Amino acid sequence: MTCVTLFGSRFKMAVFRIPLLVFAASASVCALSQIGVKGWAGYGGNAQHSAPCPVRTQDMLRIRWSTPVDLNPPYSGNSLLAHYGSPMVTPMNTLILAVKTGASDGFKVEARSGYNGQLVWTQVTDYSLPDYNWVPPCGPTLVGGTKVAYPGAGGTIYIRDNADSASGTTTQYCFYGMDDYIANKAEMDLKVKICTPLTADAQGNIYFGYVAAGNSLDVLAGIAKIASDGTGIWKSAPLASGDQAADRPVMNCAPAISNDGSEVYMAFTNNVLAGMSTADLTNMHHGYPVDPKTLNGGFFSDTATSSPTVGPDGDVYMGGFENPFGYTHYRGYLYHFSNTLATKNYVGAFGWDDTVAIVPAGLVPSYQGTSTYLLMTKYNNYLEGGGNGFNKIGILDPNDFQMDPIDQTNTMKEILTKVGPTQDPRGGYVEWCINTAAVDPWRKVVIVNSEDGKCYRWNLETDTLSNATTLTGGIGEAYTPVAVGPDGTCYAINNAQLFAVGDNAELPTSLQMIRGTLNSGSVFDVMYSDRFSIQTTASTQNNTNDLPLQVEVATTAFSKLPLNTASLQFEVKMNGVVGDVTQVIEFFNYQTNSFETVSTRTGGNSLEDTVVTISSNASRFVNQTNKAMKARVCLRNNKLPTARVLKAGFGLMQWTVNP
Repeated sequence: MTCVTLFGSRFKMAVFRIPLLVFAASASVCALSQIGVKGWAGYGGNAQHSAPCPVRTQDMLRIRWSTPVDLNPPYSGNSLLAHYGSPMVTPMNTLILAVKTGASDGFKVEARSGYNGQLVWTQVTDYSLPDYNWVPPCGPTLVGGTKVAYPGAGGTIYIRDNADSASGTTTQYCFYGMDDYIANKAEMDLKVKICTPLTADAQGNIYFGYVAAGNSLDVLAGIAKIASDGTGIWKSAPLASGDQAADRPVMNCAPAISNDGSEVYMAFTNNVLAGMSTADLTNMHHGYPVDPKTLNGGFFSDTATSSPTVGPDGDVYMGGFENPFGYTHYRGYLYHFSNTLATKNYVGAFGWDDTVAIVPAGLVPSYQGTSTYLLMTKYNNYLEGGGNGFNKIGILDPNDFQMDPIDQTNTMKEILTKVGPTQDPRGGYVEWCINTAAVDPWRKVVIVNSEDGKCYRWNLETDTLSNATTLTGGIGEAYTPVAVGPDGTCYAINNAQLFAVGDNAELPTSLQMIRGTLNSGSVFDVMYSDRFSIQTTASTQNNTNDLPLQVEVATTAFSKLPLNTASLQFEVKMNGVVGDVTQVIEFFNYQTNSFETVSTRTGGNSLEDTVVTISSNASRFVNQTNKAMKARVCLRNNKLPTARVLKAGFGLMQWTVNP
């Protein structure tokens, strides 16, 4: 991405409607009965945009699958100046994303298995973009983890239930009334358009900004809310912002919700950041960015995707430009506000097109300050603006300062910075390609995407980049969001393509009881090593050689195992097994068309974690036609009769190819 092309003239685009269609996936979808871990709700991961990973991220060893986010990318030479909506991942690991279908407009929403990318459902939306400079995102959001809300024509939104299922009901809502919309549909489709990503709060209410031209219903540009009961309200920009000179929302600014759920923050024109009551959108607070050197008013840009981030203490962070424009090398500033939107002492030295992530201070062992949390941000110094091209990412202390070497003014103190790893032929280093990152507190890493075509983990303990995964050859492009699913898969967008990046594990896609009873849980509960598991009870055992408890899992490998060269590992984590018990693990041998015993172990609690590795002719356990794999885990009592019914919990079953 180059700043030379950021600020081209605004153009008017043709408006057309797309009919709403529903396509049911032909592939089967696993029945997942229990939500075990949290998902990624939308832009910035949650309603505060703080970008916390829901689980420990996987090792980024390979691209597990990929899919386009743009079927007609608007290339300009070696640049792609289009913003794309954030991926969302449900708690049951269904990935939802908006896909641009036309050259300058048109979108559909897709649901895919987070495990293998298999299409679950598709819906076309009649949403049409407002006038723009850069292609803005179509920004859906998850509602309660089980529903998907996405923008429609005329300022309407659609809510589809059963986000994880090929079948679901979609309902259209309008903030100024469905009856009025239907009676004036042609006019309102042309005059009213959503211009920000959607945000849902914990109660299932949905917020968004929209633009509006003159219309017979007197709907004015502003902010809208669709309540959880489907009713809608709106406030015009002057009333919502508390500034009579504000005439519409800032393009692409995703609303953020306060920690207590009482206030929604969004930026409006005239460079006002407003806090409105979530109950009725009445203005509660408003504030203005102030350039720390010139003391002029800073400004928020329609070409950016900067959105508010709410810190754990309620402080609000919002990126914007400097004033006069350009004197900081086009870096802008990260403006810092209190929860009442009063300006605070220190700003970040970069901000114009970035939404900061929250980093608990304990994740950075080298930090010696007093703040309980830090900020992760992009930290560029553009060649195009007169900088040295040392484009970085940074960890900043929001409550401490240092003298900025470029502006010679006090800005937030740098705790860590990391320059881009790839040299730019023009000079300096290729930019980091993110507008919101993802923070993994388990591994103490940040997931970051680069314009060099790679996705990295930034280790905050060692201040090193690791696990680089090559996605594409690299391209100059608008900044893109990353996301993390409930299985630890990392999602990054590069060159109009979404990539799912993870480890070499093959997770089960189906589970059945061959002997015994499944008391609770489903295949979802043995996919991830977390606090959830399936609970089982054995059938009646006939003798000491009988296996009265048999659980079978199956999956599809990502690739065929090379004959006689690859190794195969299978891991089982169990709980609640006591007494004198034998565990038998069997793999299905596709050469003999029968199950083969690969492990026999005796013990009670000692069976809690079993790892079986096949190093010789492992390919016999992978179907060379459809890449299927099957395994059975069996248990028996070694002494009969027994006073205790044989029971067992299974918390994880997974294969790993070439561990």
